[in-house]
Amino acid sequence: MMKYCEACGKEVKTRIVKQREVYAVCGEDIEVEAQVMVCADCGEEIFCEELDSATLNHAYEEYRRRHKLLFPEEIKAIREKYGLSQRSFAKLLNWGDKTIRRYESGSIPDKAHNSLLLFLRKPENMKAYLVENEVLLEDKQKTKLMLIVENLENDAAARIGRYYELLIEKLPPEILSSEEEDTFRRICEKIEKSAVWVENKNLQEKTCV
Repeated sequence: MMKYCEACGKEVKTRIVKQREVYAVCGEDIEVEAQVMVCADCGEEIFCEELDSATLNHAYEEYRRRHKLLFPEEIKAIREKYGLSQRSFAKLLNWGDKTIRRYESGSIPDKAHNSLLLFLRKPENMKAYLVENEVLLEDKQKTKLMLIVENLENDAAARIGRYYELLIEKLPPEILSSEEEDTFRRICEKIEKSAVWVENKNLQEKTCV
């Protein structure tokens, strides 16, 4: 890729190198491996917005792993598991309308919000939350949500998901590297999707009988 190098004063060929960089995330220094574009002639670093954004995202991910904070896709999965829109989910939790949208778009959740989301990820906890708290959902929405929760409690995919959550919660951080944890999470997600497919297939067969 050709880019302008200020040191050389001309368009030059570039190459990508790896180096360790430190980013400040929520007041904490996070060191990550970054891909950096440099001039192929003089080695001067050349700014690349795409690579810089990728490194920043990597730093955010590492911060989440260190503090056991949910990833955006995990927060979205919790919401979708209960069949709720972003607005309805925020209303259920008594949060601002844009809070869920921000978290699902990449903002780091505060620890209190993260703890509540982790708690509600388990259907049995969501049931207790609905029973014990005054929620702002309409009665029709609340009834529908309770039915979904009861179905999830007996669903194979949900059981696999809860097994993964329990295992990750109990494992010491040094057992799995961040890359291994990502791989393990993806495997669990594939197993969960397969279990959903089997459940739906069995339901279709029962319906046809």
